Amino acid sequence: AAMHTAALADALAELPANELDLTTATRAIPDIGPSAGTTTLRDDVDGVWGNQEQHLLDIQASMPQPLRSITGAPQSVLITGPAQAFVPGAAPSSPVYRVLPTFDPRFREHVTLTSGDWPAPVAGRVPGAPAVEIVLADEVAEAMAWELGEERRMPAGSGDQQLRLVGTIAALDPGDGFWTHLPLALEPSIVMGGLGPPTITGVAFIDPASWSPFADARMPTNMQAWFPTAGDRISADETTTLIGQLDEFSSSVHALGGGTLDFWFATVGEVGF
Repeated sequence: AAMHTAALADALAELPANELDLTTATRAIPDIGPSAGTTTLRDDVDGVWGNQEQHLLDIQASMPQPLRSITGAPQSVLITGPAQAFVPGAAPSSPVYRVLPTFDPRFREHVTLTSGDWPAPVAGRVPGAPAVEIVLADEVAEAMAWELGEERRMPAGSGDQQLRLVGTIAALDPGDGFWTHLPLALEPSIVMGGLGPPTITGVAFIDPASWSPFADARMPTNMQAWFPTAGDRISADETTTLIGQLDEFSSSVHALGGGTLDFWFATVGEVGF
């Protein structure tokens, strides 16, 4: 059994984490609000993301064993855009830069600051707020030729929003399965347009407690929430039980929020993993 378990762990290790993790993806936006005090989120972040994390923790607590024991702490990330980041005075033949403004409630647990500062909270509502501070991964900032302190204009909803690069980051662990859910975070996409200029796209991280000022900007959204799967915790003699539990879990719906609907967006409600 030990040999079979080791062989299974080796086989699972070959797969990208985002293919193994129990994941939901939705165009809905977070049901903003605090937790019941049971998360380890920063207080200001808990005020925005705590309600959703509380739902995730409750979902995990309801999982049967051994399914619950092979899952890690829940993760969430909200990606908006893409939106073009216009360089002042750029020639028509210049590269096209596009950003994906992204909110990760556990952002600082995944990265280290390599230059500059962490992004400050957004002041005001988007669009039209004072320049929104962002950080980019080193390779993304380099590909976009974006210097610290430089501002670029981004269309957002019914107006424009200035973005200011205040810091650069690197992953604490580039091999962490978290990054398979954000493929353009550490390295940009560079698409050559035939004889035209290249289009360069990358993730721009914003203070995670600042989702609320963005919510009215009506930018396209894509939110993921997931339970990381720890392949090295799976025992070969439990696979039959786990398959049955996974089938039941994945065929059920789980509440991630209240599920309210307005004219433009819905807040997240029941989802499947």
